[in-house]
Amino acid sequence: MHVVPVADAAPTLISNGFDEAVQFHLSDDFVINAEEDGEVVEVNPDVGLMTVKYKSGKTKTISLKPDIIKNSNSNFYTSNTYKFTHDKVGEKFKKDEPLAYNDKFFNYSKLNGLRYSIGPLTKVAFMSTYNTYEDAGITTEKFNERMKTTITIKDDATFKRTDIILDMVKVGDHVNIGDPLVKFEESVDDDILAGMLSKMNDETANVIDSETKGQIKATAAGKIIDIKVSTLVDPSDLSPSLAKIVRGYFNKGKKKIAYLSKYDKEGTIYKSGYLMTDDTEPTKNRYNQLKGYKNIDVLIEFFIEHDDVMKVGDKIAVYGPNKEIISEVIPKGFEPYSEFRPDEDIEVLTSPGTISRRMTIGIVPIMGANKVLVELKRKIADMAKFSG
Repeated sequence: MHVVPVADAAPTLISNGFDEAVQFHLSDDFVINAEEDGEVVEVNPDVGLMTVKYKSGKTKTISLKPDIIKNSNSNFYTSNTYKFTHDKVGEKFKKDEPLAYNDKFFNYSKLNGLRYSIGPLTKVAFMSTYNTYEDAGITTEKFNERMKTTITIKDDATFKRTDIILDMVKVGDHVNIGDPLVKFEESVDDDILAGMLSKMNDETANVIDSETKGQIKATAAGKIIDIKVSTLVDPSDLSPSLAKIVRGYFNKGKKKIAYLSKYDKEGTIYKSGYLMTDDTEPTKNRYNQLKGYKNIDVLIEFFIEHDDVMKVGDKIAVYGPNKEIISEVIPKGFEPYSEFRPDEDIEVLTSPGTISRRMTIGIVPIMGANKVLVELKRKIADMAKFSG
């Protein structure tokens, strides 16, 4: 419930088996397991969906594109993109095999199957020093980059039906803070505006003309990973530029409905195990509201995914509940090291008192066993190289 996906997560070297069992206790947001034996029957990149069929005739449709999921405790979203173990038409699979998984949380191999990835495997020093008192700890800049996570921020743009869209970003574009997501013009009677401007000097006319144009600016830097559109009115009642955007979004949703209907003719918004979230028609609301907004006709939601590198003040857990607040970051080139393997960085410094306070003494033998496994693998690799 409290794990944040990081850039360089890996499975544990020693486990009681929870990392292999957890996949059967999670929602489809993290992993999709095969309910029965079956095969892949269709992969459609254009629509962004893949469908498998079980031996009973039941079908399951999975998204090929990122799904945006809201973090219920915070004002941000996460992007859920599946990695597939079976994605070729005709591929067969067995019951309980993982069909798709979120590779930010899981690691898959044909030898070991699907295993939960808890975080980076790194060299840690348990020691008391000037900045590891209480729940404080020190990390290196390189380690903080390994702990990088992604956060998705939503920016809203609201419009009246007569507004004219001059320019708008697309999915896949990169933006910086303050970059325009949408450039638009509020509709004004052209004859009236022209008459007003003709009676003013050039400087005042330019100011008035620019005031009729607006911009919705990005509040975060990153990549546009999704754009959602909703409206209260029929596209025929919108300005041509707004109508084009709304119809394009509706058509995308209609393509999904047509695809899903091939496998589930009875469902409405939930078809073939897939929940439809794309609008295909105007929203009907008795209070004339659009997702909490009043007195608007169109809402465009931009989802911006950006990297969040760990920094001073962030909290981490050094295996299990040994929590610490980052008190200092060691810059590149100044990383500490031990006499054994001096070319290898110590990336985290944490207080040994943490183990006592948390009463998690089991970490000490696990830490030693991890060291044995890592060094044994290196020794075997060296022996294989020498014998070759």
